[in-house]
Amino acid sequence: STASRSFSKRIEQLEVAVDDAEKGAITNARKMEGLSALEDVLPSLQRLELIKQQSRVEDLVEKLLAQNATEPLRRLAVSVLHKMYRAGDSSHLPTFVGKLLKVTSEQNKKVTNDTRVATLDVIGELMVREGRQLEAFSTDIFVVIAKHMKLPEASARCSALQCLCKTISVAGLKKESVAANIWKMLQKMLLDKAVTVRTAAGHALAALAVASPACASVNGPDMTGSCLKALATEDQPREAGGLASECRFAFSTALARVLAAMATPVPLAAADRPKKKPVVTDFSSAVEFLEQAASKGPSTGAAYVSCRAAICLAAVRLAETLEISDSASLIVVMRMLLNVLEGPAQPKGRGSSSAGNEEDLLAQVARFVSGSMRHLLHLADTESCLLDLIEQGLVPLVSAQFAEASRSSHMDLRMVAVLEALCSASI
Repeated sequence: STASRSFSKRIEQLEVAVDDAEKGAITNARKMEGLSALEDVLPSLQRLELIKQQSRVEDLVEKLLAQNATEPLRRLAVSVLHKMYRAGDSSHLPTFVGKLLKVTSEQNKKVTNDTRVATLDVIGELMVREGRQLEAFSTDIFVVIAKHMKLPEASARCSALQCLCKTISVAGLKKESVAANIWKMLQKMLLDKAVTVRTAAGHALAALAVASPACASVNGPDMTGSCLKALATEDQPREAGGLASECRFAFSTALARVLAAMATPVPLAAADRPKKKPVVTDFSSAVEFLEQAASKGPSTGAAYVSCRAAICLAAVRLAETLEISDSASLIVVMRMLLNVLEGPAQPKGRGSSSAGNEEDLLAQVARFVSGSMRHLLHLADTESCLLDLIEQGLVPLVSAQFAEASRSSHMDLRMVAVLEALCSASI
């Protein structure tokens, strides 16, 4: 058919681009064009015609990955594969992924780390796209990821952790022993020198806590300790800006997910039960844990602001994860957020400049507190719940803050945060 001839022609064009790249030519643009053309023609092909060409496409993708394929090229290749298997013979997919897995752990010196990393990245994307059909490969993927954690390039370790998140989210964790091994592996990555790797490790920890609440319950103190240590660390000059913010977001989310798992106890074997009574056993104790973490966190400088901002985000994520929607529980979180708005420690020899700096730090934290309180309002699932939240929570809080206002800067800012939340609830 015309569509079949067009598809075959597009494959030939892509093959030429790949062959030229083997000879040293730069053909990324031609590869992108070729893959895009394949993707466009796929929907018009008859199933039998497509099946005849599948092996050629698979071979081309393998060669592409061995040529330092950029991320856009890899994403486009995955899109082509996904559409091809959907319209053609999907039974070939496991065989193809099995071939890719061999490449990721290949010890042959001719296979570069870049090829291994790119191939593992494509496997992770295929896991997301194809889901259950690839679940059986999860254990093998975890083994490859563990090997890639030892690679010297930070980008390689980061990519492996991203693949870990995707695999856990799709395939889950069938055995608690696997979850325990992943946690051991993550403990090293949480301390990595590269902020990008630490960020990816934070996301992976969040995924682990969701996939294995039992692992999070058993290792909760260590997991929360790692998160709080990361949140309390002052940003390095080379990490300032977006990278540091993304890292704090990852660890705030991880902290919330771990606390949610601890607050929803699961049956544990006698050997796994903690010897001491857990600090977190329900939602209220999880919120109290966050409040204490804020009080024990950094008390001066930029770290004071970033840590408390992260605690605010963790409180909101905790409520979202546990699907908190009743007014009483939401009021508990709001009170905790106001308590986060405590003034930073005063340096010795306090003068007008230090007082101005204190007010500036407080104002920064107040913005996060106010935003978090407004976000909590959206969790009230009914109009009656929102009215209860206003009448039993915000209005009394306004009265309480009014009595304390003007005594100190943080009391004034608390008043502002409550009034802003009240205004938002009234709209």
